[in-house]
Amino acid sequence: MASSDYPAERYYNNCDYSNTQDYRSARQCLLLVLSIGLTICCACQHENQVPLYPVQGEVYLDSQPAEGALVVLHPLHENPAHAAQPRGFVDKNAHYQLSTRSRHDGAPAGKYAVTVLWRKQSDEDDPGELLVPRHYLDPKQSGLQATIVAGNNTLKAFHLTSE
Repeated sequence: MASSDYPAERYYNNCDYSNTQDYRSARQCLLLVLSIGLTICCACQHENQVPLYPVQGEVYLDSQPAEGALVVLHPLHENPAHAAQPRGFVDKNAHYQLSTRSRHDGAPAGKYAVTVLWRKQSDEDDPGELLVPRHYLDPKQSGLQATIVAGNNTLKAFHLTSE
């Protein structure tokens, strides 16, 4: 059987490979342009991020540390659907630190309504009994507020009551 009897071999024998280098150069150029564009987009997004400032505070319920409670800040100045909600868990000493994008990175400057969610620990199917009154879950009814400024922030302690 002659080499030209194979259809694939006839195809490859008739192909003009003189432009292969041009194709590779065009492909490399396209990849370079896409890489530069992606790098610029990522850099712009990073530059547009709002600066964060360290925030810490304390939460008590009936003068006892609210260990395990979740503190959430709700911006008063932005569209709530698009705004970051800094949050932090209360430790056994009533202390918390806020996180927005990564652990303990803080919160953007601004005025906030504050909510506190604290439930008794239970199994996965049961969310657990609330340990704070329901009004502390609603930013409009909690009565708790905070103002974050540029620099380190230690907020006034939140003293919640079970009534």
